Amino acid sequence: MGFIKKQFSILFAIALSVHTIHAQVNSYSLFHEARALGIDYNTFSCRARCNWKDDKLQMDFQASIRMVKDSLIWGSVTGPLGIEAARFLITKDSFRLISNLSKEYIVSDVTYVQRWLSLPLSFGQLQQLVAGQLVLVENAVTDISINDSSSFIIYQESPKLFFKHILNPQSYTFNLSVLKDKLLDQSISTTFGRADSLGGKMFPVNRSMIIERGKETMNLQMEFFKYSINESLSFPFEINTGFKRIE
Repeated sequence: MGFIKKQFSILFAIALSVHTIHAQVNSYSLFHEARALGIDYNTFSCRARCNWKDDKLQMDFQASIRMVKDSLIWGSVTGPLGIEAARFLITKDSFRLISNLSKEYIVSDVTYVQRWLSLPLSFGQLQQLVAGQLVLVENAVTDISINDSSSFIIYQESPKLFFKHILNPQSYTFNLSVLKDKLLDQSISTTFGRADSLGGKMFPVNRSMIIERGKETMNLQMEFFKYSINESLSFPFEINTGFKRIE
């Protein structure tokens, strides 16, 4: 069970991304511009070369994520020899995960994602993270800080979550994104490097993530080498009859 949790921790971390803003904005319009200028897609897919490191494990792998807006998120992790380690499928009301290495699988409702991650993220927020859109926090207090030529900062805070996005004032790209769970000792911080054009927006293709849960610290380095929107996609998900179902 620990191995399959580790795989899903990696899969979720891959899903985390934010987008670029191209607009002349002020303190009153920045948040609304950020909402409006996210990637407009029906389908979204990406592949990335990744390096994962924590106190017990270091590994290189490739990750693939495919998504249909307001419908599903599909993902796969492949090891250095091209062997698929794990695959998952999330919909609005279900969660499925296959571990090919441990020969186990999970079939549950979507609340499994929230329970295991200890993050109260909705399905819509997960899709916003994957698509590189500004994450919208329900019932949140939003604040904007403009530090002249140094940075623009968007804050969102609800009783459960705190988001902070720091933007480059010259390129309107995100330099840093921080997500904190206010009820539990957990945070995810993402630093962004080079970006590339995708659907008329700038997609961040180099990212460095630090995930902290209590005393545990995990690092994920990502380099995206393939990404597209509005293409025909498939979502294969067949469970081997010899695999064991776990709760």
